[in-house]
Amino acid sequence: MLTCSPQFMNGVFDAGLAQGWPHDSMHREYFVLPETPDWVNH
Repeated sequence: MLTCSPQFMNGVFDAGLAQGWPHDSMHREYFVLPETPDWVNH
């Protein structure tokens, strides 16, 4: 199962744990944009 959004993922994972899914069978990945310097127009 693939979920998106931290709040939604937390709800899905909490529901899975409540239903007895093993914690080690669930995987989360968080994606963020890298920090970049401010753009300067020359």
